[in-house]
Formats: sequence, structure tokens, C-alpha cells
Amino acid sequence: MKQVIIILILISTNCFAINLGSLDTTFSNDGVTDGWQRTGVNGYATGGTSIVVDSQGRALIAGSEFFDNLGQNDIRVFVERYLPSGSIDPTFNSQSISVFLNRPDLLGLIHIQIVLDENDGFFLGYSYDNCAGSNCNDTIIYHFNDSGSILGVQNIAFDLGPDVNSKNDKFSEMIYIPTLDKLVVALSVDTLATPYYDIDFGIAVLNVATEGSLSLDTNFNADGLNTCTFNQDPNFTSEVDTSSAIVFNSLQNTVIVAGESFEGNGAFSSGFNMAFCEFRLTDIVGEPSGTLIEQWSTEPLPNSIFGDDQEYLRDVVFNNDGDLIVAGMLTSASDTNDFALVKYHFDGMDWIIENSFGPNGTGWTTATFTLLDSNFNNVDTNDTVYKLISEPEDGGLLIGGSSSWDDGANSLSAGSLVRFTKNGILDTNWGQSNSGKSLVILDSVTKRDGFLDIAEKGVGESIFATGLSYEGNNEKRIIAKFHNDLIHGGNFDF
Repeated sequence: MKQVIIILILISTNCFAINLGSLDTTFSNDGVTDGWQRTGVNGYATGGTSIVVDSQGRALIAGSEFFDNLGQNDIRVFVERYLPSGSIDPTFNSQSISVFLNRPDLLGLIHIQIVLDENDGFFLGYSYDNCAGSNCNDTIIYHFNDSGSILGVQNIAFDLGPDVNSKNDKFSEMIYIPTLDKLVVALSVDTLATPYYDIDFGIAVLNVATEGSLSLDTNFNADGLNTCTFNQDPNFTSEVDTSSAIVFNSLQNTVIVAGESFEGNGAFSSGFNMAFCEFRLTDIVGEPSGTLIEQWSTEPLPNSIFGDDQEYLRDVVFNNDGDLIVAGMLTSASDTNDFALVKYHFDGMDWIIENSFGPNGTGWTTATFTLLDSNFNNVDTNDTVYKLISEPEDGGLLIGGSSSWDDGANSLSAGSLVRFTKNGILDTNWGQSNSGKSLVILDSVTKRDGFLDIAEKGVGESIFATGLSYEGNNEKRIIAKFHNDLIHGGNFDF
């Protein structure tokens, strides 16, 4: 009898198997672009740069859009919310939010992020142009309730440079820590523009009051702000340390700001290192809140085949074991960027590379796509990471990003999803042809799509993505939904 039951289970599983990483065609507003939506006005470029999914399964996306402002081509930040079915939520007034937001920085449009609070409200952060006729940029953080009404706002301005051209503070990423009622923001902070560029990692800590208002945490380094620098260029021509991610270490009550530092090494004197700065977030004896307790960088990765030493960091997460997983790009032998993961663990004193991680036991791994162009030549994609998710069910690691390639004179691109096991091996229970990878071409005519952020619903049951897609020559924003519930996968390892 047990054999009959097992056979029936296997037959049922095979009949209803879903290709994990494929579009969920039940998500549709128009019945045509099943699994995804493309919106925007012809002639006015727009793109989604951040996405979250709230407790009711509603997806919020934020980004930038050009619009007609009394005959002038102007730009603004937008936020819109989709219902689980794929239709726009009519109870959420996206237009009223866009009207009062400050004008975003034209040179930093990608740095827009939305983060949920515990009540389905949200924080919105970005850099904006607040100095008319100059390059001076600050960062602004809003807090909204779930209907889109403003609860709080806080401006962040380091202004460390000696003149207006070196006072730019660029927003990178933020995290909300509800157990501490704090919002922590990572930035890239200008400190000098001439005779060479000097940019440092920046961190700002905000208190979130019960009613939702925001204020700088003056217990953190006295003013709520701190910086960290590497200055690894031996020629002192570009002391650029650019942050891109931040993560909370709940075991130590610290936060790690991560990014990359220019060193100018390698074959073309253009090398970057992945770089990290860890700050104390709560007081302990001898280390008050705001203390920089450790900083380190990759120099170089063990057994690396990447001779140009170009290592780019885009996101960091902590896994279920308290290890630090880093997602970024490494330059391959074909001179294109590949998706990359690096794993660190804390040995009690320092963060060191976990050498058991990856297919070769080096602590790191890479992935890319190889395609056939119209002349039947193999081409490797140029890959860019935008998001890393550590999935709670099995510790799997999901990368979301964009992949581009040249087909003759045509530059093409697609959204990309790559899933690794917790050990850094491509997940053969997932993706196209069980490869662990999905290259997502939404518009088969233009083939100019890209993902700029991904999020998950529930405990990894669905993946949502936002970014951009060209309809003809018109750049428009997208939202897409993908299958990810591992129980419905069609390839199992027993």
C-alpha cells in the first residue's frame, strides 16, 4: 500500500510541476502581458528601481519618471501599489505622493529605495537636487503609512567637502530594524572634488518614533552620522570608496556598510576591491554606539582567475547561520562581468572568507549566461547584480539583476534570476532547464529589458521584479511575478 501511495505522489508531483523561476501568468492586468505589466507614457522615460511586497501580498514599486511640467521635461519620484491580481490598487493615491516629493538628483536616479515598516507602511529614500544651479545633493527619507499619508521626513546632509562641488551625499541603501526602532542608511559622501575625487562610505542612523516621525539618533556618534574610508589608490588620483549596501548583524548589534574601493591595480590600472566597514549600533563597555569596530577589503580573492582584479559589490545579506554573503560582479576572462557570490564567517575576531563555499572550495563562485547570436556565435552576457535574497526555507541564495550582450550592432538585454544552494552551487532544482538560472526576455521584439530590484512574497513562495523595458524606443517601467514555491518544483534530489 505504501508503494502505491508513493507512486501516486510522484505522478501527481510530476503532473503539476512548475518551472521555478518562470513567469506566473495569473498575474496580469490586461490579459496580454501575462505575468508582467509595462506602464509609462511614450516619450517620457521611466523605470522601477525598488520593490517590496507587504503582508497582504500587495507589491509596491518606487522609481523615477519624466513628465510634462508646464511644457518642460521634468523628473519626479513615483510610488505605486499593485494588488495580488496584478492590477493597480485604486485605494493608493500614487499621484498625490509624486506631487509633493522633492526633485530627485538627475545623476543618481538609480538610488531610490522603498522599505516596509511593521504595519505595511513604508520608508522612501533617495538623493535629491537641493542646490539650484549647482551639484550639491543631499539625501531625504520619508515615512508613509499604508494609505500613502506622510508620517515623518528627515534630511541627511554630511556636507564634508570644502566647496559646493564636494558636498554631494548620494543615497545607497537603508534597512529598518523594528526591534530597535531605527532606520539605518548607507551613503556615499563627497569630501573633495579637486585636485582629485575623494568619496567615503557614510552611515546615518535615524530614530523612528511611535507615531512614525523621524530624527537623527544623536546617541550614534553624537550627531547620528559617521564615515569610513580606505583610500587605496597609491597614486592619489581617485580616492573613491563607494557604498552600495548595508546589513544588520543581529548577533552583535552592529551594521556593516559595504561597497567597493578604487585601488587602480590590475592589468589596466582600473581595479576595485570589495570593501566593508562595521559600526557598533548600541553601547557596550569601551565601544559606544557609532564606533567603527572593523574594516576590510578583498585583496585579492583566493585562487582568483580574474587578472584585472575588478571586484564589484552590490548587495550583502546574513544567512541563517550568521554568515555574511556578498553579491557582486567579477570581471571574467572574456572581459565581461559575471554574477559573483563570496561568503565570510566571523571567527570571533575577524570576518574571514569561508573556504568551503562554492564549487571549488574557494569561498566564492560565479555564474553567467552563454547565448547564440544571430550568426550562431557564442557570446557571454555582461551581468549586473542588483539584489541578493537569502531564502529562509532552505538557505538558498537568489540573485536578481540584468544581463546584456551584443548581437552584431544591436545591444540587447534581459532580466536575470540566478539561484544557488546555501553552499554556493547552482541549484539544479530551479530555473530554465534546471540550470539554476533564468534569462527573462519580456519583450521578444525589442529585447531590451532589465531588472533593477527583486522581492519575495511570504516565505519565498513568489518572486517579484521591477525595472525597465523598451516598447519600441520608449523606456517604460515594469513589474513581473515568478514562481518560486519549492514544493511545486519539477526536479527533486532524493
